[in-house]
Amino acid sequence: GMCAPIVAAKLGSRAKPLCVGIWSYHLGRLLSYGVAGSVLGTLTFELGAFCRSIGQGISLLLGSTLLVAGIFLLLNHRMATAVNLFAKVSILVMNTLANPLRAVPVLLQDLGLGVITVALPCMSLTPALIAAAGSGSAAGGAALMVAFYLGTLPVMALVPGLPGVLVDVLPRRL
Repeated sequence: GMCAPIVAAKLGSRAKPLCVGIWSYHLGRLLSYGVAGSVLGTLTFELGAFCRSIGQGISLLLGSTLLVAGIFLLLNHRMATAVNLFAKVSILVMNTLANPLRAVPVLLQDLGLGVITVALPCMSLTPALIAAAGSGSAAGGAALMVAFYLGTLPVMALVPGLPGVLVDVLPRRL
């Protein structure tokens, strides 16, 4: 719902499954997801030295907060303020990272797009990051995020190229 259309818009006609740009993007995703999982797992491991099972507690607290926020959002649209704040922070981070990328070669831009994808407010990525934090280890967090990446790879490799396929398949009159 979010990443695939962004990639389709960025790569345009290059978003075919065999193009170099899409795999440069996926390499960026793999790197950023693995690093994020490792960092989050390490943080909870280090915090765990002070308090036993803090990683599980943090994971439970963040997961519960996410669930409660989702319920409130469904019940009352005024609760969107917290979500809007999160979206604004994400946009600020992405703009800070994305603007310098415009001066580099296209394949590095594709790689950069993959790297900053980890900063998107995503309904499936956020729980995976929370689970990586709850792993309590750098290796566990990285492994969880690499598994998440591999699970999303089929859709993320095929869906961005779908608009180009539809244009080629559908009659030009439509």
